[in-house]
Order: sequence, then structure tokens, then C-alpha cells
Amino acid sequence: MLKDLVGTELLQSVLRAILPLSGTMLACCERTGEFLAMELTHPYCRKLREAPRSCCEQAHQDLSGKLREAPGPVVEVCPGGVKMALLPIRCQGTVVGGMLGAVEFPPPGEHLLAEVAARYGVSAGELAALLPVEAGERGADERQLSA
Repeated sequence: MLKDLVGTELLQSVLRAILPLSGTMLACCERTGEFLAMELTHPYCRKLREAPRSCCEQAHQDLSGKLREAPGPVVEVCPGGVKMALLPIRCQGTVVGGMLGAVEFPPPGEHLLAEVAARYGVSAGELAALLPVEAGERGADERQLSA
């Protein structure tokens, strides 16, 4: 439905234009949960997405599948420890799709990173080195969501 309204190329262009505001990952999906466009720039997210046992795609699909039930934004933590926010996109009162973005990285604690590393089949040290300096703090995007 969203793809029919605006087209995949326009969605990709919008994501590229607003990605510098978050600097992490953004995606647009249909109401059904099907992904139409994704921009992934942060090395932590990229590493997990490319990992041997990546469960990012399934986690994103599970979260985007909640669009049909959500009256507003949905915030959850993905298997990689990243807090994700899903914002419904409405057209004439009907949810036609959504925008998904990372709003907070996990705190750089050894226990959490060890769990994530084991889940994805990567090194905890490698993940720790990829976390942003302010990991575990609320990002500007999340502050705007809660305002």
C-alpha cells in the first residue's frame, strides 16, 4: 500500500536524506511488515546484520509486524541490544506503513555484549569497539519521541 502511494525510490531518497540525523539505521516498511527500503550506516548494526547467525532481519520483521496493532510508536530492544522505534505512517487515518530506526545503543557492559556476541557468532571485543562513545544514553531521536 505504501509502495503504491509513494514508490520505493522516493522512500529510499527520504531515508538517505534523514539518516544523518540518526546516524544509525532507518527503514521503511509496508503495513504487512515487508521492507521497502533500508539505510544502515552504523558499524555496530552493520556488523550484526552481516554476522554468520544474524537475526536482524527477523527481529525487524517481527517489530514491523506490530504496525497493524499499534495505535502509536512502538519501542523495543532488538536481539543485538539496540533500542528500536517504529513509527506508523498513516494515510487518511489508516496505517499504510512505518518507519523503523535505532534510537539507543546498548550500554557497553561485558555481560550484555557477551550474550549478543554469542547469539550472532561474533567477538564481544569487536562489538564493544564498534559501540558509539555515548552508548546506553538516550539519543536525540528518542527524546523527541517521548516529548
